[in-house]
Amino acid sequence: DLDVMPRRDLDNAERLAAALNSLEARPLGGEDPVELEGADFLGWQMQRFDTSAGPLDVVPNAAAIGGFEEVATIELALGDLSVRAITIDEVIASKEKLGRPKDTAALPALYAAREALHRKRESGG
Repeated sequence: DLDVMPRRDLDNAERLAAALNSLEARPLGGEDPVELEGADFLGWQMQRFDTSAGPLDVVPNAAAIGGFEEVATIELALGDLSVRAITIDEVIASKEKLGRPKDTAALPALYAAREALHRKRESGG
């Protein structure tokens, strides 16, 4: 699934609702799309959706790393779109803190990916 960590303000909540509506979002396990609006996100609890593009979790505050305003991010270009993504160190810190079996199982691959990124940076690639 995709985890989305939105900036926590009403304008962004409205944009998030519009994006999820365009993806025909429905609560996880639900059958019918729901019509979301920004106010649905004002409590900023984690919410899980099935969408036409696949499962998506809205995670306003992640274990060990905080929310949008606190996390280290990098900018990624996806075609004409520019998005912010949390760093691999932040992903690892969160999974280490959570300690759930699925998170622990992902750690060796994340450690290897981080090491490969460091080697690539050191070699100038």
